[in-house]
Amino acid sequence: MSASDKSLQRVLLIAAILGIALSVAFWLAFAWRIGGNISHDPTDWADFGSYIGGTSTALLSLLSLLAVLYTIHVQTSVLRRSTVAQELATRHSRLDALVALHDHYSRAFQHQMKLAEMLQGMSGATLAHDRCAKLDTQLREVDAEIFKYHQELLSSGGG
Repeated sequence: MSASDKSLQRVLLIAAILGIALSVAFWLAFAWRIGGNISHDPTDWADFGSYIGGTSTALLSLLSLLAVLYTIHVQTSVLRRSTVAQELATRHSRLDALVALHDHYSRAFQHQMKLAEMLQGMSGATLAHDRCAKLDTQLREVDAEIFKYHQELLSSGGG
């Protein structure tokens, strides 16, 4: 949990405690105003309901707004971490694809070398050697790309 997350949680906790304390203070003030006597008059109860509703609604609305803001903050943080994780997975997938391409060219090169050995002295030997040279060039290009990309991963902290 980052420092800003802890700070935001602290602010929300203080706001919630303050809101509850103010609500209780308003209720106690009303009880003090009527002198602790419980009324049998419905108008007194209506006044009490209006008073409690009026004071509590504003505080509960504030707490609701703070809760929504906190939820947005948490979702933004989760989205940011998810985006970073997705970027890292994409980078590693690209590196895996390059390694798979290297393996493919390596197997093709080995197969072509065996074919060139078997055709030695025959008319197809030159063609097989040319294919070996082409595959060797492609294999070196993939090796260079793997090295370059791996270095990029290490320098960006994604390795």
